[in-house]
Amino acid sequence: IEDTLDYEAAYKLVQSCVVQKKYFLLEALAETIIDTCIKTFPVHRIVVRVRKPNAPIKGVLEHVEIECDRSRSEDG
Repeated sequence: IEDTLDYEAAYKLVQSCVVQKKYFLLEALAETIIDTCIKTFPVHRIVVRVRKPNAPIKGVLEHVEIECDRSRSEDG
């Protein structure tokens, strides 16, 4: 059980990333979340998915979404 994550701590960390700054790109928010989590938690790999409901795009869609993936080895 040593390879576990405190999900409440992770939630609070992600929440602080979201509210501390205004992001114009979903990718920028995802990269901030990844950087912060990699520095805070002893994870080997992280996948972050950011979804924006009601995106200002003409057409019929519920949301836009991006996914970013990084391994600790890529981070140096």
